[in-house]
Amino acid sequence: MSDKVRAARGLAIKGDVVGVAAAVAGAALFSTKPIFIKFAYVEGIDALTLLTLRMVIAFPIYLTIGLLVLRRARDLDARLLVAIAGNGMLGYYVASFLDFMALEEITAQLERLVLFTYPLFVVILGALFFGLPFRRLTIPALLAAYAGLALVFLGNMHHAGSGDIVWGSLLVLGAALAFALFQLFGRKLVGRVGATLYTSVAMGSAGCGLLLHYGLSRPLSGLAVSDDLLLIALAIAVVSTVLPSYLLNFALGRIGADGTAMVGNAGPLFTIALSATLLGEPFGLLEAAGTCLVLFGMWLFARR
Repeated sequence: MSDKVRAARGLAIKGDVVGVAAAVAGAALFSTKPIFIKFAYVEGIDALTLLTLRMVIAFPIYLTIGLLVLRRARDLDARLLVAIAGNGMLGYYVASFLDFMALEEITAQLERLVLFTYPLFVVILGALFFGLPFRRLTIPALLAAYAGLALVFLGNMHHAGSGDIVWGSLLVLGAALAFALFQLFGRKLVGRVGATLYTSVAMGSAGCGLLLHYGLSRPLSGLAVSDDLLLIALAIAVVSTVLPSYLLNFALGRIGADGTAMVGNAGPLFTIALSATLLGEPFGLLEAAGTCLVLFGMWLFARR
């Protein structure tokens, strides 16, 4: 991207206060998810039950919106819907389940920073298997980001609690990889049906998969939780999932993908601030240095 184009885009972003505000609000709300999940785990719930509750609450919202859009949709075939449903299982079931399990073991800070690097997987896997161009800054960005993650990991080891940090880190790394594949497989699918219908079908398939998983592994009566847990699950579903998804899509239409991604870089900072103040998670020199390296790596990656 030339300096003139970058400057023009920067001016456009600065001039759209509403778009920037929507992007900031979306990034901030999305960053609350690991905080709410940590609060839920204190109440004694497990990852599968919490994720299933979140989907049960969010699913009717996406279903209603999806049905409204479906009435205007044309040229849909069963194979296309099956492909979207399968990809939804990968992105909203597999990736989310790994992410929720990881938060049983590691801090919200480390989880958010690892997930934050998923675009690097998108570029690397896209170049290797999907015929997409390879950006020249990907390698230095990758080195900087994962050097930063190593520092945060060491800081977490120094302040180790009861969780298995290595296992938790591998789980969230798997979540980042699964979400990157979800993005790659979804590139052409979204264009054929539109983002709203695509999200509704993908979320619906993931919801069905989660309910089947839960029903086969334990009694459905386990979903009858305390009022406190129900409120937390409601917050995860609405505050951390539904609202930010629409805010970020709105911002995407106002300030573009680059502008939304630029503002989204502040996401991990929101999580770190909340985890330190609300959860009491330690944030020392290693975590601070590592966070700066990760943010620098992703900033470098975003440059054209």
